Amino acid sequence: SDVCSSDLVNGGRLQTGTQSNTDMNGEVTVAAATSTTYSFAGYYLVHPECTATPQFDIGTGNRFWITYSGATSFAVNFAQAVTGKISYVCLGRN
Repeated sequence: SDVCSSDLVNGGRLQTGTQSNTDMNGEVTVAAATSTTYSFAGYYLVHPECTATPQFDIGTGNRFWITYSGATSFAVNFAQAVTGKISYVCLGRN
């Protein structure tokens, strides 16, 4: 099957508001940091699934991963300090 199919994103994803599926996206900026946290306390019932995309070269051998603090926040962690903007997208139900 085609994994790029638009069927993978339910039409409810286009809705916004407190009673619907809600996607969240934006950017966070880091300056010589190994971690940055974004809080969405009160926004989701459970932690959503988030992806993060650095808008800069993270450097050879560096790696990054996302951690969650329940339904209240997510953090993007780097093995080595970085500087720049990170785009994120979170899919979840509030």
